[in-house]
Amino acid sequence: MRTKKYRKGALLGLTAVVMAGQAAATETEMAEVLVTGEKLITPSMQASETVYTGSEITPKGIEMQGAKATTSVYGALDMLPGINVESPDSTGLTAEMSSVRVRGVRSSMGAMTVEGVPNYGGNPIGPRDYIYDMENMRGISIYKGAIPGDIGTGIGSRGGAIELRPDWPHEDFGLLFKQSLGSNNYTRSYVRLDACPAAEIGTSVSGSYSRSKADKWRGSGTLGPRNNANLALSQPLGDKADIKLWYNHNDHDQHLYRPLTWKETQNLSSNYNKDYNAKRTGNAVDDINYYDYNRGEYQNDDLLAVLTVRASDSLRFTAKPYHTREDAEIMQGVAPSPTVSSSPASSSSAGSNPPGVSSSGGTSPAGTVQKRLRDITHTAALSARP
Repeated sequence: MRTKKYRKGALLGLTAVVMAGQAAATETEMAEVLVTGEKLITPSMQASETVYTGSEITPKGIEMQGAKATTSVYGALDMLPGINVESPDSTGLTAEMSSVRVRGVRSSMGAMTVEGVPNYGGNPIGPRDYIYDMENMRGISIYKGAIPGDIGTGIGSRGGAIELRPDWPHEDFGLLFKQSLGSNNYTRSYVRLDACPAAEIGTSVSGSYSRSKADKWRGSGTLGPRNNANLALSQPLGDKADIKLWYNHNDHDQHLYRPLTWKETQNLSSNYNKDYNAKRTGNAVDDINYYDYNRGEYQNDDLLAVLTVRASDSLRFTAKPYHTREDAEIMQGVAPSPTVSSSPASSSSAGSNPPGVSSSGGTSPAGTVQKRLRDITHTAALSARP
């Protein structure tokens, strides 16, 4: 009995050896597969870090996403996993009308910076992603987890941190012109000039200008005109220091899209083209939804300097003074409170004025056209010593 067990075990072992040998004999080594191309997304880290903690969209990655990525930072980041961008329009010209989440957290709780200098405002609180031309950026980095210490987070970083890296003036002369056309009378013109007016001392400058405009795809009104101008200067200060100056101006006018209620979204076939009224009716209850009473005008000016002093190969001091100003006027119709009944005597929009312009947030029996004003200035400085 024991001999039979030994024979059976030896037979099984011999069978396994033979099968293993046959498998090894039939193995085929695959040829190496090499994929080449220009990267759209690369790992990103700050100069003071030793590991990559973020992701960066390259200029090619920005360009491939079309019109929305030329005037909207969030439009350029839409290709990254973990970022959800919902916008009523595909042109990138809808200021403060998008819903953006980074890993499920609203973008209003995230940081946006230019060279580490924070960009944020109030009413609504959060970054202003619509004030830059993306052609003037050499990359956009986003950190979804731990935030590097040398990024000014402004309002906080629960929704991650975005850093825009300016495309500083080039050492060689260059001229770039782009013209874009699209549906709904979309048009955008962009031009940039790089020059070295004092090459003997290393001075280089750049300047750009763009103008964008489109009709809304539903309802009456326009998005734009949007006018953007950017100036930059780079100047070495000997062998151990240099200074860079960067100025950005953005002037943007737009008519708003009318948001749908939850109930209306459940019947999109009937409400797909619903928007603000194209004409006034003379009834104030209806005229708060007149398209020209629902619009915004936004002007932003940003000036920053980056002064770098290199004391040694391992010691560097950086100072970043900056000044920003935001001036905006937004008009929007506010429906009457359900507890207040409307009265024909309250109709007042048959003339040239809105039904009643209020900055207090209250509503009349016929509703109110609310006007929100923003005049916000930030002046401060950041410093770092990597």
